[in-house]
Amino acid sequence: MIEIVTFVLAYLLLFKGFEFLWYICYRSSYLAASTEDLVIVATNVFIFVAFLIYRHRTHKSRIAADAEKWLQMRLRKQDSLVAARRKKLHARLLWAPSVLTLVASAFIPEAIGVGGNLFVSRTTNLAKYRIHTPITWIIGSRTDSYLSVMTVPGIGRIGLRRYWHLDVPMSEMVLFPVPHPEEQLVRNVVLDDATVLEKHSFPFGDETLTCWDLIQNNPFVGPSPTDPSIAEIDCTTESDHFYAHFFGWRGDSHVFYQIIQDITFVK
Repeated sequence: MIEIVTFVLAYLLLFKGFEFLWYICYRSSYLAASTEDLVIVATNVFIFVAFLIYRHRTHKSRIAADAEKWLQMRLRKQDSLVAARRKKLHARLLWAPSVLTLVASAFIPEAIGVGGNLFVSRTTNLAKYRIHTPITWIIGSRTDSYLSVMTVPGIGRIGLRRYWHLDVPMSEMVLFPVPHPEEQLVRNVVLDDATVLEKHSFPFGDETLTCWDLIQNNPFVGPSPTDPSIAEIDCTTESDHFYAHFFGWRGDSHVFYQIIQDITFVK
């Protein structure tokens, strides 16, 4: 438990440190938007390497402690058959810390999200809408009228290659009610210059909420996103009184759809 708390705190400190360095280096640069994800990637890489070094350096002491306990237990056993069986079981259990470490290191971002959500409520009320956020996602911004949550897929979900090439996407979803949509100059979702990959509709109170999986075709910068593993999804109700947006790794899009379907209404 102490190890987990230590790594969680180290992760948060590294994140803030890299975020500060990024702000200093890129705050006035035109590359600011395209390099923002490096903060997340660098933090995860540093924590992952530190975690592996820590486990490697404490490997011998853990084995020695386990071996000493096993010898003490063996001396107390008179039945040779029982002792032999326990010896075999103990030999297998010696691999458990390494296996657990390997599994845990593959889901460090998700573990950070769980740790951060232990002390905050995952339920948000936006006007009459009650939204429940996933336990592995980090709340980026939350007010009475706006909610954004984000996450980064761990190595166990997205693979080592993308981490190796520093190509780890950040998934973010934004949800908020629109108080007076009739005063807006355009609708919440504009499809004129977009390619629709998929369309989904869900019951939403007395109306329907529709989501479009889009590729935006900007005549000046070209289509976006160009990576098939990245999704941009815009959702709005028929009356435009509620808007939801997702941008990030396509593997997280099902979580976004589930959150929308789980929204309840406060009377």
